Amino acid sequence: MRTYYLYKFHFYGALHIGPDDGRNVLQSSGILLHSDTLFSALCIEALRDETARNSLLEEAKAGRFLLSDAFPYRADELFLPKPLIRTEQGLRQMQDPGQRKLFKKLTYLPASLWDAYLDLWREGRPFDAAACLQQLENLSFLDERACAAVRGKEETDPYLVRGLQFNKDCGLYCILAFDDDRVRSLVEGLLQSLSFSGVGGKRSIGFGKFQLERCGELAQSACEAARVLGTYLSGEPAAHWMTLNTSLPAEDELEQAMEHAEYSLCRRGGFVHGMGYKKRTVYAFASGSCFSKRFTGQVRNVAPEGRQPALRMLKPMFLGVDV
Repeated sequence: MRTYYLYKFHFYGALHIGPDDGRNVLQSSGILLHSDTLFSALCIEALRDETARNSLLEEAKAGRFLLSDAFPYRADELFLPKPLIRTEQGLRQMQDPGQRKLFKKLTYLPASLWDAYLDLWREGRPFDAAACLQQLENLSFLDERACAAVRGKEETDPYLVRGLQFNKDCGLYCILAFDDDRVRSLVEGLLQSLSFSGVGGKRSIGFGKFQLERCGELAQSACEAARVLGTYLSGEPAAHWMTLNTSLPAEDELEQAMEHAEYSLCRRGGFVHGMGYKKRTVYAFASGSCFSKRFTGQVRNVAPEGRQPALRMLKPMFLGVDV
C-alpha cells in the first residue's frame, strides 16, 4: 500500500536554485526545488555506497517511491502549485482586468484555501486572490554574495551570487511516497546525509545546508493542511489529476496523456555532477499541470551519447482535483 510522508527543510543559510531557462544562473535564484534535482542529489549521496545507489535506482525505475517538488511553507501552512485548470464558471468571475492580473500573479495556493479555490472553478464562487497573495509575501529575502574565481589567471575574476534566505518558520517541504518501509528507510537515510551536504547550487560557499524534519505520515499528521493534502493524494477517482512534481510520460503514454490536458513546460538541463559536461536538455511538465488521465512517467538517461549514465527521474506524483 502506498503511503505519503511529509518532510520539511529548515535551511541554516542561503539557498541557490538556478532559473529553468538557464540564463543568468548565478545572478538569480528561484524558490522551487524540482523533484528531478532532488532525486539527482540523493543519487550523488548514494555514490558512497554502491548497494544503496543500485537499490535507489531500482526502486525509482519500478515506481516504488515517488517524490514531489519542494514547495514553500510557513509554520503549519503548506503551499501548493496553482492548478492549471479553467472552467466557464470560473472565467465569469474574472471579467475585471484587475482580478485577472491578481490571478495571473498567483503561483502557489495555501492548502487551507485549496477547497475555496476549487469552488471558484466548480461553482463560480468568488475567491479572494489578494488575500492569497498576501500569505505568500515575506517567505524569503535576497542574499547577495561577492565571490572571486581564479581559473588559472594572475588576477581574480569577481562575480556575484544571489540566493534566498528564508524568514523565520519558513522553508521548503516535500512529499515522498513509499510502497514499503524498507524503501522509506533507505531514502530517509540519504535525505539525512543530504542535509549536511546541501541542495541547490554554490554549496562550496555554504549554500543549501538544512535541518531535516520528518513530519510523519500525511494521513496521521497533527497539521490540518497535511491531512487535507493526504486526502487528495490518496483519493480516487477524480475528474482531473494535477502533478506535484516535474514529470514526463513515456513515449507510448504521451498521446493519451495529452488528451484534454492543461499544462506548462519547464526546461531541465545542467551539468553532470563531477564530470564537467552538460546533460541533454529535456522539456518536462511542470508541477501544477493537469491531466484527465494518469501516466506512469519515466526515468531517463540524459547523459550525452557514450558517456556514463546520468538519470533524471520524471515519474509523476498526482493530486486528485475534482473540477
